[in-house]
Amino acid sequence: MFTGIVAGMAKVVAIDKKQNFQTHTVELEGA
Repeated sequence: MFTGIVAGMAKVVAIDKKQNFQTHTVELEGA
């Protein structure tokens, strides 16, 4: 679940799924 303020949009480049959670790697513009 995500809660927070969205400051922009990013491209998802990878999703690493584990047993109880997953990590999303994103590519931010201008980085």
